[in-house]
Amino acid sequence: MAASVSSPQARGFHGLRFEDELLLHLPRLRRFAHALARSSADADDLLQASVERALLKRDQWVPGTRLDSWMYRLMRNLWIDTVRAETRRCET
Repeated sequence: MAASVSSPQARGFHGLRFEDELLLHLPRLRRFAHALARSSADADDLLQASVERALLKRDQWVPGTRLDSWMYRLMRNLWIDTVRAETRRCET
């Protein structure tokens, strides 16, 4: 059974709703995206794609665990996928 937004199970590590806690982490996530992409435009695209994916897959996040760690992993995996796709595109 899915936890409702107002239930304690839907609250994150800091006791906030998923969206509110995600907003708190945006500055650090943006810095992480810049470290990965090394380009301001690519970093912004990566951050946007990561937030979109997190919102779509929020049911896979376990409430009560660290949302920032989950987001870093999600963003890193998305970056790896992007680099692999670029590599394949350049090879053809």
